Amino acid sequence: MQILEQKPGTKRPVIIRAATSLFSQRGVDATSMRHIADASGIREAAIYRHFASKEELSREIFVSWYGWYSGNVCEIVRGPGSISEKLRRVAAVELATAEELQMRFCILRKRAEISPLALSGCTESPHRSLNID
Repeated sequence: MQILEQKPGTKRPVIIRAATSLFSQRGVDATSMRHIADASGIREAAIYRHFASKEELSREIFVSWYGWYSGNVCEIVRGPGSISEKLRRVAAVELATAEELQMRFCILRKRAEISPLALSGCTESPHRSLNID
């Protein structure tokens, strides 16, 4: 996840991990900056040095993970293979993401109102590429 690689020598990765866990368990709306501070062991004021608000923090986490996820899907769609092979590979990514990255996957699903095309760099709908509209 790109967001974890940003400012590695700071408390930022610790904040992101704690927030990701809490957002997936409680939801973004039910999680406060105080909850994140308690879970990360970092003072609430220190969190605001990295993120202006909870909304900014949740948006950055979502954009980073969704970019990774949708990039994988777009790579499959643009790659070789029949439609059925591509659908099998997309399904495998979906299931692997749900199983291996459960916390992040929950956030992806809860925040899906952001356009996947805008975040992934895809210029066309994966549905159109697969001709399944």
